[in-house]
Amino acid sequence: MGPASDRVGRSGVHGVASIVLDGLGWKFREHHESDWGVDAIIEIADNDQPTGRLIALQIKAGTRVQLTFVELGTGLCTATSTT
Repeated sequence: MGPASDRVGRSGVHGVASIVLDGLGWKFREHHESDWGVDAIIEIADNDQPTGRLIALQIKAGTRVQLTFVELGTGLCTATSTT
């Protein structure tokens, strides 16, 4: 992965973190171990209190950041941010 690709990837992670933290009010924990598999973990919060429900993310970046996930039993949640 070259410098330009790395910048796009970092921008994607920061964009998703912003959606999760500012848009949803949930907790965002980035994983730094490798470039394969899980990139971050979201912990769902209710009134700023952790619920213990976790969602693993694999983030792909381009000209748009889109976060879409299904939490079993609760339906679909989608948030989109253009970068």
